[in-house]
Amino acid sequence: MGREYELSPAGIRPGVLEGLDQARRQPGMQTCVDLIEQKNPTESERRDRRTDQTEPGLGSGRLVLEIEGAPRLRLFHGLPGDPFAGIMPDADEQVVSSQIAIYDEPILICGHTHQPLNRTIAGLRHASHNALAHPGLQRILNPGSVGMPYNGVPRAHYLLLDLVKENGHLDWQPRFQQLEYDHKRVACTFHSSGLLEACGAIGKLNLRTIQDGLPWASDYGQWVRNQPQSLRSDPEAAVDLYLQTHGPSQWAFGG
Repeated sequence: MGREYELSPAGIRPGVLEGLDQARRQPGMQTCVDLIEQKNPTESERRDRRTDQTEPGLGSGRLVLEIEGAPRLRLFHGLPGDPFAGIMPDADEQVVSSQIAIYDEPILICGHTHQPLNRTIAGLRHASHNALAHPGLQRILNPGSVGMPYNGVPRAHYLLLDLVKENGHLDWQPRFQQLEYDHKRVACTFHSSGLLEACGAIGKLNLRTIQDGLPWASDYGQWVRNQPQSLRSDPEAAVDLYLQTHGPSQWAFGG
């Protein structure tokens, strides 16, 4: 039997993850939990982190899990130097290789895209980092999203990693999970809790994503930033206009 580690970096928010106290007591997890619980950055700190990656955490890519005898794992949210962009499942291999060139761990676990990812690519050396002491293959994993998937499958997505011993060596075996749940109950809770009223039009887009697994709010964000200020200041009208012209056949992400 291997040891299991549940990892779902997409959507992690300090202060809302349950079970952190229990996780902290698990061997080797103290540092991981402390980093996850770090305070939310301000907007200026977010801008700084695009170019200064010295602070540990999921955004900076400096969260590394080491277990004696097992391949090292690096966890990060987006891309090196930019936690607000991610590795797309259909991205060209050369593009992905260049995006992760500064990392030398054999297994990388990322988030941001809200889409499950399981790819193995040839690692590249980085001129200023000597990134790979032993150039070879790197496996990139993204658990997807528990509550807001963007792959068209409206289930709770997460990843289990089994630490197993094969041929005398420890290795990680990923198991991608999808869990069905009651979307009608979620919709009722959106209304009864006051969340939908508080979030307004954006809350409606988020509820759509929960129900159909499509990137409504993120795509709307891409679209609305190019609209006149008069429209950006009226989210209800902006969302109504967006829904008239955008959707699965015409996403703003695709131009």
